[in-house]
Amino acid sequence: RYGSAWDAQGMLDDVRIYNRALSALEVSSLYLYKPTGTLQFSASIASVNEDAGIATLVVTRSNGSSGVASVNYATANGTATAGTDYTATSGTLNWTDGNADSKTITVPISNRSGTQGSRTFTVTLSSASGASLGSTYQTTVTINDIFCGTAVQNNPD
Repeated sequence: RYGSAWDAQGMLDDVRIYNRALSALEVSSLYLYKPTGTLQFSASIASVNEDAGIATLVVTRSNGSSGVASVNYATANGTATAGTDYTATSGTLNWTDGNADSKTITVPISNRSGTQGSRTFTVTLSSASGASLGSTYQTTVTINDIFCGTAVQNNPD
C-alpha cells in the first residue's frame, strides 16, 4: 500500500513490542503529535483601582507545552489614554519547551487627582508562534477612579 493513507512517509523508525502495561511517559512517547498548547489571557476583563500603581494580567499556556512558544502583546486606548491614565506597554512573552507556567504582563497605572470616573483600555495578544492563540486573546482593563480613598463608578442616571 505504498503511497496510500497507510504510508508512514519515513516517520516510522522504531518498532517495539512490550509484554507489560506502558507507563504514561512511554505512551506519550509513542505519539508523533505533541500538543504545543494555547496561549490566552486567564480572563477577558480586569479591574484595578487607579491608586494600585499597576495592573497585572495573566497569560496562560494550556493544553500542551511541547516546543518553544511566544506571543506579542500591546495596550490600546479605550476611554483611558496612554500617558495620562496608564503607560502604553508592549512586548513578547516566551515559553521554553515543556514549560506551561503562566506569565504576567504589568501595565503601570497613573493615579490622577480629581474625579474622572472609570476608564478602560485593552491589551491584545498577537503573532503567537509555536502555539495557537486562544479565544481570550484580548482583555479589557477598567481603571476605577479613586477620590478621597473611595472607588467612584460612572453612574448613567
